[in-house]
Amino acid sequence: MKKRIVLLAAAALLCGCSSISYKSETSSNLSPSLDEESSDSSLPFDDYYPEIKPDTPVLTYLGRRDLQGSDALALYKKTFAADYTEAETLTREYCSEYRLSDALSEKISSDNSPDLTDKLANSYPYLMSKNYYEDLTKYLDRSAPQWEEYAPYIDFYSYGGNHFFYPETVTAAPRFLVYCKERFSTLGISDPEKLFYENKWTRSEFISAAKTFCGAMGGVGVYGDFITDGFISAAGETVFSKSENGQLVCNLNGAKITEVFDFLKNELSGSLLTENFTGYDKIINGRAAFLLIDDEGYEELLKIDSGKTYGVVPIPRSDESEIYYTAASCDGFLVPKGAKNVKGAAGFINCGRIAARQKEGELSESVLGKMRENTLTAVPEENYCFDKDTNAAIAAYLGSPLSREEEPPADTSAIEKTIAEINSLN
Repeated sequence: MKKRIVLLAAAALLCGCSSISYKSETSSNLSPSLDEESSDSSLPFDDYYPEIKPDTPVLTYLGRRDLQGSDALALYKKTFAADYTEAETLTREYCSEYRLSDALSEKISSDNSPDLTDKLANSYPYLMSKNYYEDLTKYLDRSAPQWEEYAPYIDFYSYGGNHFFYPETVTAAPRFLVYCKERFSTLGISDPEKLFYENKWTRSEFISAAKTFCGAMGGVGVYGDFITDGFISAAGETVFSKSENGQLVCNLNGAKITEVFDFLKNELSGSLLTENFTGYDKIINGRAAFLLIDDEGYEELLKIDSGKTYGVVPIPRSDESEIYYTAASCDGFLVPKGAKNVKGAAGFINCGRIAARQKEGELSESVLGKMRENTLTAVPEENYCFDKDTNAAIAAYLGSPLSREEEPPADTSAIEKTIAEINSLN
């Protein structure tokens, strides 16, 4: 099956130009199998950049993942470290996500940088502006088959003309709405999944379903985390973007986000109660029409309540739009500043992308896979990407339209000050 997730070209989005979209191909069209090798190189991908061959295959990694047994490490080992065990090839020092930026700073300062580390929520642009990472532009070719569909995201995460982050995976609709099909059917509510696949899943249908449900069952129309964030992405907007000269721009006071705030305030917080995620009881016991959830939460819900059928849909499009915009979650690794084996780390990142690309076709028949292939146009979502105080201000601002208080949104001056400081370094 050909994938139908449409990726919004970040360069066009960030510069305020018309959006450019394109469809990704199946993994078999873009990259060879793990057992296939180029006739001109020992690498299992197009070797446009011969510099990527590491001087030593041994890597160090600081982060939260256990990479032993991963497809990325298996391919890297086969390509560069056939005479090594996995344990010899990669040494991990565990570090939690919450401690990672501080640990990286300490290691960089002491000239003890690891070769690989995890992407954090504030890796772009905050930590990049603090010189935490190595530029990988000369090691990884964004036009190579395994990278070409992600080129807009590589550009989105560029800073100061450098390409620090090449995502291993991009997930469209990392959070989505679930609902109980049996309850909706009993109440005579049109099935949101059917509406979505017929291109009729709009805000009006969402509000109608939630109102009908709450009128009969009570409870809340929707609950979950990052509801405002999701509706902003569904409007095709980003909280932060770039100007043509590469400067960061805050869009919180822009027309699109203001329109989303008005919709949420008038239609959700006013007539339909919303709440942050408080567990699965409400959706299971019929006290909520919809739950905004991620893949892990969805799988957990299915285990807890296997007797019901839960439908899955993205956040609805506006009634005036013909496009289903959604958030894009980008995951992968970066190379810390001062790493001793940048070439090896770049090779690992390359192998990780190829291995992930080959896996993507296997997921297309799943419920979530089908949803994500139904022509979703994904926009990068990096909303909490600064220091703690600025992120807290962003969270307060984005939470304000769903507040039951009549206070105006929080001031954006602290956010804009941080952006100005980062722009001064770019």
